[in-house]
Amino acid sequence: MKKNIFIFLTIAILAACKITNSLWQPPYYSDKIQNFVTTRGGREIAFLGQKYHYIFDDRGGTIKRLLFWTQHQILYIDLSQTKLQLDEFNNISGYAEVRAVVSDLRLADAAYLQSVGFTKDQENNWSMKVFLSGKRYAPNAGNYRQYSLSKEYEVKIYYPSDGANGLKQVGKVMISPITITLDAIVWLGEKVISIAN
Repeated sequence: MKKNIFIFLTIAILAACKITNSLWQPPYYSDKIQNFVTTRGGREIAFLGQKYHYIFDDRGGTIKRLLFWTQHQILYIDLSQTKLQLDEFNNISGYAEVRAVVSDLRLADAAYLQSVGFTKDQENNWSMKVFLSGKRYAPNAGNYRQYSLSKEYEVKIYYPSDGANGLKQVGKVMISPITITLDAIVWLGEKVISIAN
């Protein structure tokens, strides 16, 4: 009898810990992202996830400078230091921690990283926070020219918390404005992105 009570109490404590942990964890979903497209002027960058498209404003040009830098393969996103928040209108904002993997960095590359906004710590690690603001869209079918990141990232997107209704509070997702026209030009809203494949 004592053994049964002990087992029951152990199971109850473990279940309570799991429930408590889920109550304190902010709600999120994950999306895998590896590809992106950009407008010719570079003011918008669209990251193409498996579930959604995320279109961010890049007025300062920082994201474009990082994505198209000749040494971009040394850059990676530190997901443990990245946070993206979705609101009830499908606006997405937050920051991504970008780091550079370097053992020996050429002076020109170090100068470039500094010009973009990277800082170096005492252990010679380079990093910067890139602030993001944009909108989430449902993907649409299309064969348009995409660029690839150096690897696939599984990004957590946090959404408003309201018990069981948290994700239901997020508004309906509009279809992505990335479209392909009959003359094989890719459009992002009203802006030309690129010539389609």
